[in-house]
Amino acid sequence: MQRLDIPAEQQKRQQSAEEAMAHGSWMFFPVDGGWQVKTPTDTYTIALSGNGCMACSCPDHQRYGPLGLECKHVCGLQLWLKPQEAATPAQNQPTEKGEKRMTTENLVRECGWVKLFHPSSAQLTIPLFLDKPILVTEAQALMASVTSLLQAGFSVEMPGLEDGEHEEEIGFVVRRSKANADGTETPVVDIYPSRGNFRLLARYLNTEADIQAFETACGVRLNSLSLYEGDNSIERGKNPKMDKYVVALKHPVKVIWKLNPKYEGENDKKNSKRLFVRWADLPAAPEGNLVLSPVEKLGLDEAKAVLCPLGSKSHPEFKGKSLEEVAKTEDGRKVLEYLASDQYQPNGGKNGQRAKSAAKIMLEALQPA
Repeated sequence: MQRLDIPAEQQKRQQSAEEAMAHGSWMFFPVDGGWQVKTPTDTYTIALSGNGCMACSCPDHQRYGPLGLECKHVCGLQLWLKPQEAATPAQNQPTEKGEKRMTTENLVRECGWVKLFHPSSAQLTIPLFLDKPILVTEAQALMASVTSLLQAGFSVEMPGLEDGEHEEEIGFVVRRSKANADGTETPVVDIYPSRGNFRLLARYLNTEADIQAFETACGVRLNSLSLYEGDNSIERGKNPKMDKYVVALKHPVKVIWKLNPKYEGENDKKNSKRLFVRWADLPAAPEGNLVLSPVEKLGLDEAKAVLCPLGSKSHPEFKGKSLEEVAKTEDGRKVLEYLASDQYQPNGGKNGQRAKSAAKIMLEALQPA
């Protein structure tokens, strides 16, 4: 039987809690005997036991709590409560043995919080004091105040951001590489927040333009970074042997990202949680100044000579043949259409990029005049 690595598992839950708290995706409410935590998908109850430990109603705590593991919701609650603890340290009462123990009475805050939307779509976090209900006249005054702020020029969305986009200041990067099926490798940079130890997202540099954009935005040459060959992302500041791969940028850089709609939760090993959108401070290239790569300048004869980068279950022999040979087969046109489509992503492999462009050129040549 495989032994559970308690410290490593606890660190995973702590990281999940830190990410959720950083992006405001959880809400906590004091209730009788404890708290409720509301996530985008579920609501759980966290109770305080007689020995000062917290117990959550989530499946993870039910399964692993007896082994000493705190679930991510308990970790998040502790982060949420930390400012209150710092403000009133005397409220943590010592036990007979001199240990400090938390109680429901000394941790419940003076108010709860609710997130509501103004008619303009602005989202507000409003404090609800527990000793009395908010009056209609007070709510109307709050509505009028928000309206005045918008009329004065405040924006519902951060300027320059589209729906669902988020802006983050990053301060560290790690260089990696992804091996592709066609034998090539794609450069990858792991991006870290300026005030965080865990990776925010990974940026795949599929093209020379992607590499140039990274180098321009971050002020560092990709090839000057040491290559980290590990499979897992590095936790910054945890291991000096790993920290040598973490490079601090000379100046903080802002990156725009969004949540991946295909992400299915913590057990999803295929899809990343966040998607890179763009470098916030990188000026857009002027129209008409785009530089065409040699791949895009292929002639028809050159396109026909490009080798097919992949085969299929029905035609494994296609891989390595020239596209001209493939095109002459019964399913050849389907292969060209697949290579030219958005569905085929060569991920920076040079032969894959050439094949994609070559397939488009050959399909155009096959069109009737």
